Amino acid sequence: PPKPFTFVTEVEGMREYSLPNGLKVVLVPDLSKPTVTVNLTILVGSRPVASTGASCSIGLFVRKP
Repeated sequence: PPKPFTFVTEVEGMREYSLPNGLKVVLVPDLSKPTVTVNLTILVGSRPVASTGASCSIGLFVRKP
């Protein structure tokens, strides 16, 4: 079976991992707070891709309450 994730690089405490489906995960630890914050960045729109409408679909998904 494929590995669950692959370590890519570490820069100034930030660690980047790659998942088998192409998702990139960047971990930035902040040990001064007992909470977890999640930021989601979706890279769409500027590169030629096989499917169209990804920006619009993701925009509608993110705005739904």
